[in-house]
Amino acid sequence: MMQNNLGNAYSELPGGDREANLREAIACYQAALRILQKAHVDYYAAVVNRNLKRARSELRRVEQGEEDH
Repeated sequence: MMQNNLGNAYSELPGGDREANLREAIACYQAALRILQKAHVDYYAAVVNRNLKRARSELRRVEQGEEDH
């Protein structure tokens, strides 16, 4: 869950390069999922997967210039 929390931190960083921060968040979530899926921890994997989907959606908005964060 530390990787998930790190992803959350990157997702919510108030400054800097929003696109780069979201890419880092996505990488953290993906790393967390690899670990959780191997351990068969379905509940936490579902939580991380929701965070990953949210970050990917936000990244798409940033790339399209729709993000006002």
